[in-house]
Amino acid sequence: MQEFALTIDLVDDEQAIAEYVRHHAEVWPEVIRDLRSVGITDMRIWLLGRRMFMLMQA
Repeated sequence: MQEFALTIDLVDDEQAIAEYVRHHAEVWPEVIRDLRSVGITDMRIWLLGRRMFMLMQA
């Protein structure tokens, strides 16, 4: 198993960050299917202020 980590600073805009959170809370089944098809077995995202941390396992 491989693990990949990513850190991104999001735009300093509360409304845009709220939209980002909403999109990631309601992931479409097609997106999950496509991630699985390329070997991603798990993905977790944390948000601290406007900094996003993502951990993927493949």
